[in-house]
Amino acid sequence: MLGAAFCFSVSGACTKVLGKRISSVELVFFRNIIGVLFVLFTIYRRPLVQVGGKMSLLIFRGVIGTLALYTFFFSITKIGLAEAITYQQSYPIILALLGGYFLKEKLDFKNWLAVIVGFIGICCIFLPQFRIDITSIKYHTFGLANAIMTALAYMSIKQLSGYYDSRSIVLSFMFFRLVSRVDVMERSANTPASTSSLSDRLTPPTRSAAFSRSARYRAAVLVAPVVDKA
Repeated sequence: MLGAAFCFSVSGACTKVLGKRISSVELVFFRNIIGVLFVLFTIYRRPLVQVGGKMSLLIFRGVIGTLALYTFFFSITKIGLAEAITYQQSYPIILALLGGYFLKEKLDFKNWLAVIVGFIGICCIFLPQFRIDITSIKYHTFGLANAIMTALAYMSIKQLSGYYDSRSIVLSFMFFRLVSRVDVMERSANTPASTSSLSDRLTPPTRSAAFSRSARYRAAVLVAPVVDKA
């Protein structure tokens, strides 16, 4: 568990650095294409052993896991690294509440005490840095959404573990992440040139000439009243 937490922290730090130049969608794509190759290699070495029968839940796991990772990477690039990871790691609190509601798991006094203490700890981290403005609320909403979807993803893993090999579960959400990224790439490639801005379509000499004409026009507008008074 400590090793996994350390690897997640390193992954988050790399995302924070790369997020300045690469979109969160591309980060998700490259992260998962390596994971898919690794999982396929392990399946080749040791075939899957599973019962199956919960395909709809497996698809849900793939979709919700994909959305959770997108919101996680987006949060890292928009708010602080520590805040984004704290949001992501607050999923056990939400998971305990969701498990009690959906899976009818009873929470004893110690569980409720842990949930309350954990919630207070999250508030102590975020409230001093939280700002009342639309941008801040939007970005922190993505962080909270990441925690909720991560909790749903882990809850589905518990239900799928009795039917599917763990590698099938991992491969499901990696596959959906790759498919979603390819869809975005195709949409970008098929976007008509007319939708791009005028400045993007102008070549550097054309932009220079257009700027020169605009500057001469503004100068003429400023000089005209002076000439009329003379």
